[in-house]
Amino acid sequence: MDVYAMDGDPASAALAIASALADELSELFWGEAIPPCPGHAHPMTPQVSGAGAVVWACPVDGRPVDQIWPV
Repeated sequence: MDVYAMDGDPASAALAIASALADELSELFWGEAIPPCPGHAHPMTPQVSGAGAVVWACPVDGRPVDQIWPV
């Protein structure tokens, strides 16, 4: 597991945790797309939206699907 520096920014911390969780789950479930991207075979990726929220988004078109932080 990678180690991420938390610089005190909650969005950065949420992004790092979601990214690490997605990596670990993908390895644990043999490359299964977790969390699955609706309508695609790949997993979603955590990203920071223009509004500063951390979201699960499609890595192809950048479309936000679910909000991670703030909840």
